[in-house]
Amino acid sequence: MVSAVARACPALGDYALQPPGSFAGLMGLYGHNWRQLLVLAPGLAELSGVLVAEVPGLPPLYLRVRERTPYTTRLLLTHLFPEADGWRADPALPVRVYHDARLAEVEPPGRTARNPRWALEQRWRLNHFLDRWLAYSIASGYRFAAGAAVEAAAAERLEAALA
Repeated sequence: MVSAVARACPALGDYALQPPGSFAGLMGLYGHNWRQLLVLAPGLAELSGVLVAEVPGLPPLYLRVRERTPYTTRLLLTHLFPEADGWRADPALPVRVYHDARLAEVEPPGRTARNPRWALEQRWRLNHFLDRWLAYSIASGYRFAAGAAVEAAAAERLEAALA
C-alpha cells in the first residue's frame, strides 16, 4: 500500500514507501538526503573548503568540506548566528556523503546507542531532521555554487564558532 506521503510527494522516492523507523526506510531516507544535497550543492563531488549560501533576510548557510576520499565526502552544514561574544553555529550537522552509493547520512555524535533499536531510532531522528532542514533550505532558495570561494573572514567566523 502506498502511503499518503508517497502519493503527495513522489519525489521522496522509495523511503516514503517503507515502514517508518525501519532499516529499509532509513536507507531510503539516506538516498533522499543525497538527492536533496545535490539540489542544494549541484557540484557536491567537486566542492572543497568552506562555502556559504546566502538568501536575503535569512542567516547564511555554511558548508565545510571536512574530508574527501574517492568515494566519500565528509562535510559539515550549519548556520552562523551573531552573539555578544562571537558567533554560534547552530545546528552543526556532520554529514557523510557516499558518492558511489548515492547516500548521505548524518554522522551520529560520539557514541551511538548500544541497543540496536535505539541506534536505529537515533539515526532516524538525526536523518529526518536533515531531510526537513534540506527541504527548508532548498525551498528558501539556498544554493552552493561550485567554485564559489568564501572570503577569509567568513571562513574564520565559521572556524571560531565551531571551536
